Amino acid sequence: MFNKKNSFNKKKLFWIYIIILFVFIAVKFKGSFYELVDRINSIKSNREEGIWNINMVPFRTMKPYLTNFFSMFAFKNILGNILPFIPFGFLLPIAYNKNFFQVLLTSFISIIFIEIFQLITMLGYCDIDDIILNLIGCMIGYGIFCCYQHCIRKEIY
Repeated sequence: MFNKKNSFNKKKLFWIYIIILFVFIAVKFKGSFYELVDRINSIKSNREEGIWNINMVPFRTMKPYLTNFFSMFAFKNILGNILPFIPFGFLLPIAYNKNFFQVLLTSFISIIFIEIFQLITMLGYCDIDDIILNLIGCMIGYGIFCCYQHCIRKEIY
């Protein structure tokens, strides 16, 4: 049975997740406003020196990680770009009844927004490899959602 309050709670949960994702992934907030202000101030000097934070060559940053996958740095970077986006692919269809293509498109647009935000603010690194890994995370989340739906249908019937 469709319940408006339940639907509202699912949407609220999704948007709380989005805010947390944005603060920790896009802004890269590490718990200290002083550190964030220092980082913003150093960005100004980087811009003045003509330093930009962009990679649009697929697999350029990912290739060394994949060849050294079991090094802690590589493992952390690959999983750090996949794991935070798994809830996106899981929660979006729950909160808004989205199908695969809608989840894929919404995920892609959201990730592009984050990457453009990081490029403009220089609070992170705009990287095509991040887009690829983030989308993989979203699709893993959608796969978990599909398994969850399948298990619920089995219990109902």
